[in-house]
Amino acid sequence: MQTMDSKWIINQGERAKFFVRSDKWNFSFETNSYRLEILYGMTGKKIVIPKSEFQLLNGKWVFSFPTNDIVGKVKARLVMEIFDPDCPDGLREEIDEQYIAFVIQSPCPQFFKCPKCCEETREIVYERTEESDIGNRYARLCDCNGQPFRTEDDGYLYVLREFINTL
Repeated sequence: MQTMDSKWIINQGERAKFFVRSDKWNFSFETNSYRLEILYGMTGKKIVIPKSEFQLLNGKWVFSFPTNDIVGKVKARLVMEIFDPDCPDGLREEIDEQYIAFVIQSPCPQFFKCPKCCEETREIVYERTEESDIGNRYARLCDCNGQPFRTEDDGYLYVLREFINTL
């Protein structure tokens, strides 16, 4: 995480959503096995996000988690399985840990900054997002004149874009 500023501050109760990318030469979110642990609280609570809950949206990997029970610093621990022919089963576990957010109950908290962490170049990069990709995934159905089909209750009909060429 770079310098803590308002984009890293999350109000308690919001669903936190992040893009994540790997600049590691030997790790890919698409091909490697991994899990993400969201660590928070003084007693070491965690939320485990398996690989199956990551989504690829517009070429970016996205994950999210609830913040209802979180207050304070939020750390992401990515536990990756890296190919290593020197290991008996051919895989080695590698961990990347870094703070990615700060959850607040009231506005205007004292921002925190870890100088050592902010100066490092990281191989795993997190970026908070509030964007939604759902609109880009669907197209409104229209007749041959370009007029949208409407439902009985005055709604529109949509189709997943990935199926448009199969119709």
